[in-house]
Amino acid sequence: MTRQEIIEAYTVNARGVIVSPGKFESEPVFAPYFYGAMLDGFADEDIGGVAVINVTADDRREFPELDADTVAVALEESDSGFVYCTELSESARGKLIGELEAESFETADDESESWFE
Repeated sequence: MTRQEIIEAYTVNARGVIVSPGKFESEPVFAPYFYGAMLDGFADEDIGGVAVINVTADDRREFPELDADTVAVALEESDSGFVYCTELSESARGKLIGELEAESFETADDESESWFE
C-alpha cells in the first residue's frame, strides 16, 4: 500500500496519525504499509506474534514521518484485530528481539516440560 492509497483509504490527521475507526486507529500513517509487508512475508523477524521489519531508504522516502533513528518497526495484532506499530531504534530493536527470543524459549521449555509430566 502506498502513502497515497493509505491517505485515500483512511482519515489521517496533521500529525500523521490514522483517526479512522478500525484496526489502524491511532496508529501512524505508515502502519498499514508495514502491515501489508508483514502479510506478504517480508518481516525480517517474526517471533511470538511480533513482526519486525527493517526500514529501508525507500520506506523513508514514502514516509518521511519515520524518526531519523528508526531502523525498524515492530507490528503486533491483538486478539481483537487491532494493529500496533512501534518505531524501533537500533538498540530498541536488539532489546526487543532478545526479549522475544527469551520469551519464546521459555514458553517452549514450559510447554515441553508440561507435555512430559
